[in-house]
Amino acid sequence: MSLALEVKPFVNSEHTGEYVEIQFPLSSSIAPEKAPKRKSPRKAAKEAAPPVTEEEGEAAAEAAPEAPPTPRFECETIRLHYMEAGFGEPLLLVHTVGQSMYTWRGQFQRLSEYYRVIAVDLVGHGYSQRAMDFSYSMEDHVESLRLLLDALNIQSAHLVGFSIGGMYALEFLRKYPARCGRALVINPGGITQEMPLMIRMMDNALFGGIASRLFGIKTVRTLLEESCFDLTVVTDEVVREYFATACDPGGRRAIQQSIYRYEDEALLAQLRGIDKPVCILHGEEDKWHTMEETKLMRAALPDVVVKTVRNCGHLLHEEKPDKLITAILEHIPVVVE
Repeated sequence: MSLALEVKPFVNSEHTGEYVEIQFPLSSSIAPEKAPKRKSPRKAAKEAAPPVTEEEGEAAAEAAPEAPPTPRFECETIRLHYMEAGFGEPLLLVHTVGQSMYTWRGQFQRLSEYYRVIAVDLVGHGYSQRAMDFSYSMEDHVESLRLLLDALNIQSAHLVGFSIGGMYALEFLRKYPARCGRALVINPGGITQEMPLMIRMMDNALFGGIASRLFGIKTVRTLLEESCFDLTVVTDEVVREYFATACDPGGRRAIQQSIYRYEDEALLAQLRGIDKPVCILHGEEDKWHTMEETKLMRAALPDVVVKTVRNCGHLLHEEKPDKLITAILEHIPVVVE
């Protein structure tokens, strides 16, 4: 006897999903430096200053004012938008930069028949808050996912991530192994030279702001078409829905900063330390993340299986939703209570 699940219709709307507040520690927001570090004025002055005698040093120490008190540990309250449905083991869906949970509309309800599915809008994306003190680095995005699980009282979850979101999922596995089970990542990777100029411009300190201001609905259509093998999936409705949550200045800033602050060198160097089962799903026609990159990840991850899906590009889950569901069910066993 089957149990019929009552789930909300999947519409990525601020009136359809739910919200949870997380307290994000500002002191953990460390934006990676991408330009060569310059010598600080203090260090330069110190190196240029004449040598100080021992007597002069003691006199200066006695006259020096007391050290200021240690600043308080501050947090930023961030509202995250998410949708949840189903029962069973938690399954967290992580979209990539520039998307929202809307990208999982072809899988969300069907997966809720087997798992407790949580689809989240990353900070600054979809209908989640456009945080101003959030650095939008990989470290901060991963930390926000951990805080989301805390807020939902979820001790451990399986992860499904797409593209850069897949890299966030792998970093989560590396950093918080006790908080996750298995992971399936779809065409994982960062910014490549094969990506359109608009994306590569956002990864530039000089042109990033200009590129984000030029990010319009025509840009969205172009990006979707270039990342698909089957162009019939790029309808006017899909283009409008993708653009709807990325057209405001705060949303565009979140996209640009997430691209510019993205760094994966540390993660790639430590893939061998991930001991959780990982499945990499690769679109055979993906022009942005090639099979060569996938092979490098396969060689580094200790417990990994790679599956290639024919006749689809980077947006594998948009073009082949049934293939993705089958792969998830094969990789993440359904627990029947």
